[in-house]
Amino acid sequence: MGKTPSVGYNGIGGMKHRVSWLLATASLVAAGCAGGGPAAFSSRGDVSGIVFDSGGYVVPNAKVSFDAGHVAEANKAGVYVLGDLPADNVSIHAEATLGSVRYIGQSVGSVLAGERTKDVNIGIYPADKVGSLEGLVTASDGHPLSGIDVYLHPSVVGASLTNALAVTDSTGHYSFEALQANLLYSVELQTPGSTPVDRGTLILISGEHRKTTLILP
Repeated sequence: MGKTPSVGYNGIGGMKHRVSWLLATASLVAAGCAGGGPAAFSSRGDVSGIVFDSGGYVVPNAKVSFDAGHVAEANKAGVYVLGDLPADNVSIHAEATLGSVRYIGQSVGSVLAGERTKDVNIGIYPADKVGSLEGLVTASDGHPLSGIDVYLHPSVVGASLTNALAVTDSTGHYSFEALQANLLYSVELQTPGSTPVDRGTLILISGEHRKTTLILP
């Protein structure tokens, strides 16, 4: 999921922790909080990771969710575990509030049946310091395509852990609500069972809501 921030301290939660060390903690928590263990899942799995802010500092007690039925709270070390998720590429969201400032973010986890996917770390940013993106995925003839994975990931390796995933609906529509501003993202499209197709790069400014049509040849 990208390079782990090396040091985290005095972040929005006031914690002082080395995030790379906390990854080991996240693994231990995942092993101890998944209920019946890997054998208990047939077509489901779980994810764990750390919530951090723009400085790479861990964020305690953040709310983490896959959907309304799969919600968890990060512990005091910023570590979360979400269990019983579908075996697929999933988008995980996180949010926290400090004073009057709301922080939001998202990342992507590849859930395998009967296994635990670790290090699905999530960067969160002030809600007024992010951008959003939506649009259609179409074929070359303009026909909308459903069930297409739209991936966004930082173009510079190690620049951020802010990966994002959306899947087009029956009308070909996709949307991203919390993308880090002023970060160069690479855009890829993928149909199930195929290799990703590069669709270029983009960068959003704070507060921008962009509409973009992506074409899958």
